[in-house]
Amino acid sequence: MMRVLVIVPGYPADASDSASMPAVVCFIKALNRAADVQVLSLQYPYEPRAYVLDEVKVDALGGAHRAWARVRLMARALSVAKSYHRASSFQAVHAFWLGESSFLGQRLAKSWGVPFVASVGGQEAKQPSLLSRRLDRKQATVTAGSAFASAWLARTTGRSADQVIPLGLDVEDWPRGPQPSKDIDVLGVGSLSTLKRYHEWIEVVRALAVEQPNLRAVLAGDGPERGRLEQLIQRYGLSRHIELLGLRPREEVLPLMRRARVLLHPSDYESQGYVFLEALHAGADVVSRPVGHRPPGPYVREANDVAGFVAATRTALARPARKPQAVPTTADTVAAFMSLYRGVRPPLGSDPAGGPTP
Repeated sequence: MMRVLVIVPGYPADASDSASMPAVVCFIKALNRAADVQVLSLQYPYEPRAYVLDEVKVDALGGAHRAWARVRLMARALSVAKSYHRASSFQAVHAFWLGESSFLGQRLAKSWGVPFVASVGGQEAKQPSLLSRRLDRKQATVTAGSAFASAWLARTTGRSADQVIPLGLDVEDWPRGPQPSKDIDVLGVGSLSTLKRYHEWIEVVRALAVEQPNLRAVLAGDGPERGRLEQLIQRYGLSRHIELLGLRPREEVLPLMRRARVLLHPSDYESQGYVFLEALHAGADVVSRPVGHRPPGPYVREANDVAGFVAATRTALARPARKPQAVPTTADTVAAFMSLYRGVRPPLGSDPAGGPTP
């Protein structure tokens, strides 16, 4: 069985920590069924320890985002990875995302003479760090979760991703049972940060509530913008229309998706946007800016401002409830990455991502 070292900035500390990087975690769990995976987690959990979670072997180095300790952390990571390699050789190295993980992964893969894959996530395609820019593109195969992220990478570094490989949904991990009633008209899920623009989400609900007095909207998430959003809800008198749930574990969010008619996601930037796949598979329409990866189809609508979001959401709400839509799965993702681990690379300089520039 192929042995793969996967380097990540963070990994769930235990089974209850389901909000930590769900797309990557679902992929790694699926990959571990096809390969012998060792995860090296650089920053989180914050305390150093080795443990096993869902049969995946994890070694957490406990960097805890301490900038002053970065050099020591990298030295420790190199030492730990090499000790694993001496015990049982790795045949591939995969880093999430560009930055510390890819800097470390490239050094290890080069010294071992094995294929190296670096995946783009978060905002490093839009705002690449110094370590991201030092990536040797002749050695690394760089992947992105969407053509949108690949286009941003080309804009900021001069070269797009070598391949676009969305992190698929673990449909086997999905809630079972009959489809519940669609009693949530508009759902929002995500970090309450300025980037996600949930103040626009509230403006859309405000406009639609005038037309639909019984409109029900639910927002799951927490973050620095929560206080501002609560003030807007009070100012507009939307307390009976909007329920702010705060941060919820993934096992509680997925049933919300199944109850929702529309996922409204006004974010300015998504490298992939795993939430899009979750919503479509749950039977909800998606309304968003043209960001991330959204499989094409009649249940996805794009807009760029509040007026556009209102019109698109109104149209989606007028549709009858529908069945779940087929989306990329973890099996698709594992098959694509296993090919890269075996050293099958796209032609140098090719741009399979295509798509519009941001």
